[in-house]
Amino acid sequence: SCQRDRLLFLLLLLNFSVESNFVKKDRFLDRNYYTKDRPVNRFPAMDFVQEAVFLGVDVLVLGLCFREYYQLKKISKALKDAPQLAIDDSLTDRLRKSGNKINYGVIRGTVTPIGTPMHAVMSPSVTGVLQIMKLNEHRVARGFAGFWAEQRKLIHISCNEVPFKLASGKLGVEVVDGLSAEILDMDTVYDNYEPSSLSLFDHIFGFF
Repeated sequence: SCQRDRLLFLLLLLNFSVESNFVKKDRFLDRNYYTKDRPVNRFPAMDFVQEAVFLGVDVLVLGLCFREYYQLKKISKALKDAPQLAIDDSLTDRLRKSGNKINYGVIRGTVTPIGTPMHAVMSPSVTGVLQIMKLNEHRVARGFAGFWAEQRKLIHISCNEVPFKLASGKLGVEVVDGLSAEILDMDTVYDNYEPSSLSLFDHIFGFF
């Protein structure tokens, strides 16, 4: 009976040892699984700071876009509602009443040079008050995608101007710095294209 009790005790002790090792191993595996596939964020405050910075940048960009849109909308409305002013004595009276300044207005008249008009460099028979000369380079190049496309590069630009006014009868409104206008509707009086002569080596090198 003593031997049987000792044998039972050894079996119970062995069983407890096996179960204890098995539980520890399962916990170790569970811990590895959690930390490997689902990493725990040790610095949650850094994520909050990062999100706050990104949100601040988005709000700043949105504010700048909204400000630009509001200014353009305001200017567009002012131009749309701008009065059409005739070049006569009433224009002088209106300027006096508004402090010699009108924010926006539409004035139509005949372009008349104040002094001697300029002659076009390439077309001496053409006279005017504004002149813009551009020298462009035209070429056909292959882009990164492998497609050939025409490209134009501005090499040189030259602008000339003489004082002029918008006249209606004997009265006129002088235009100061006409080249600073956003849009200039000008006629092309001279256009000349000179193709470049390339050698065989230039063609082969340009192809690759």
